[in-house]
Amino acid sequence: MINLYYNPACSKCRTAKDLLTDLKVEYKIRKYIKDPLTQDELLIIINKLKNPIEAIRGGNYKDSLLSVAAISQLLTSDPTLMQRPIIETDKKAIIGRSPELIYQFLNL
Repeated sequence: MINLYYNPACSKCRTAKDLLTDLKVEYKIRKYIKDPLTQDELLIIINKLKNPIEAIRGGNYKDSLLSVAAISQLLTSDPTLMQRPIIETDKKAIIGRSPELIYQFLNL
C-alpha cells in the first residue's frame, strides 16, 4: 500500500493523486495539515527519504545539517513546512513533485 501525504491546496499533490488514480495504484491519503503527523510517524517517513532535509519546504534549510530528529521535531511543530507531496511505501519514500519521479518510484 502507498501512502500519499497530501495538501489539497497544492497543485503538485493534486497531480500526484491524479497520477496514482490513473495508474490504478492503491493508495491512502493523509491530509497532514488537517491530521498532523506525530513525531514518530515523521521519523519513519524522513528516514526513508534519500536526503532527509528534503522533507522541509523552502531553501532556508537546504544546506542545513539538521538531524532526522530535529527535522521531525520542526515538522511536528509546523506541518506547513513539510515538503509535498510525499509518497511512501513500507520501504521507501520520495518527494513526488514530478510525474517522472513518481513513475521511477513505482518502477514504471
